[in-house]
Amino acid sequence: MNLPATMTPEEAAAAFQIPKATVILLCRRGTLPAKKLGRAWRILRDAVPAMFTQREPAKSSGVSP
Repeated sequence: MNLPATMTPEEAAAAFQIPKATVILLCRRGTLPAKKLGRAWRILRDAVPAMFTQREPAKSSGVSP
């Protein structure tokens, strides 16, 4: 995939077929490395593949068996 050096949340959402709101949430949480320039988010192209290859630890449901 030939992506620009940085992407907007809209471009990232279209490229990975996920909602724009999810992209912005991932940026805010720090899960998706990005920078906010004024009111606009910019996502680093090189960070995107790394995000999809990282494994997150399983979350506990809080219910004991």
